[in-house]
Amino acid sequence: MKRQMQLIQLVYKNYIKLFFIIILFLTSSNNIIAQWNNFISFDTPANNIYIDTLQTNNIWQIGAPHKILFDTAWSRPNAIVTDTVNYYPVNDTSSFVIKIIRPFLWQWIPDSYGPTPFVSFISKINTDSLLDGGYVEYSINNGNDWLLVNGYFFGNGNHPPYFGEGRALFTGTWNTWIQTSIVLGDSNPDFGIETVDSVLFKFTFVSDGINTNKEGWIIDEIEYGTVSVIGINNIREENYNFNIYPNPVENKFCITFIETGSINNELKIYNVFGDLVYQSLIQNSKSEINISDLPNGMYFVKLISDKQILTKKIIKE
Repeated sequence: MKRQMQLIQLVYKNYIKLFFIIILFLTSSNNIIAQWNNFISFDTPANNIYIDTLQTNNIWQIGAPHKILFDTAWSRPNAIVTDTVNYYPVNDTSSFVIKIIRPFLWQWIPDSYGPTPFVSFISKINTDSLLDGGYVEYSINNGNDWLLVNGYFFGNGNHPPYFGEGRALFTGTWNTWIQTSIVLGDSNPDFGIETVDSVLFKFTFVSDGINTNKEGWIIDEIEYGTVSVIGINNIREENYNFNIYPNPVENKFCITFIETGSINNELKIYNVFGDLVYQSLIQNSKSEINISDLPNGMYFVKLISDKQILTKKIIKE
């Protein structure tokens, strides 16, 4: 009898999950982004983040920072820091890992339109700008192999120098909190994730043999999960010629299209988290869109007419 009750409960839970997924897809025509996301604020325990204890003298610590530049967490009181009190040492390599589980009934797709895993975080940096700093890798086979993340989107528009595989990307000094987003997909051509159950993101900090008395790397408010551009409408580009140029975009881009009938199009732009950041009414077959106020990163442009909906990706840099 007990086993029968457990089976009934399991079936019931799965039907509940399926119900909410169906609702998600049925309502997605008005929402360009569907997202399964979670947060790690470091103020409460999280069971999917771990510091690599196999590394000798790993300096990543979770707690309240007590340094000169790193004096408070972004969401107080705690963050994860390369030591909450001391400067980082020489010849150090320290890592921590976040595990993202594939959502129920979803299949990850190796394309930015997803569904695909993402991670976003707020951080500050204070390092020697030559060889010290941090980088992020990912693994699709439970940590047996690691690949360097190739695509980063920075919320303040700054792009720190990139020194190549195994060298620091997050380096130098950022005196203000900067948001960084990583969406696996087009920027990671080796990303074959259709059937894997989980993806690991590894954050690594390294230092050389020169002591510069710097504070290292502080990270807070990590958001992670699955992001996807989905829609019920059947989008056919052969019936709706829609172009954006230039892409990548600096401050402005042109949008052109050819459509029979009346021109009455609503333009909406969303960031990778599904937030509506721009909207306007397009009444000409060629229009210029100014997005200079938006931070650098990846966006999704959604053009809505009385016939159909078309979505394209742009990169602002």
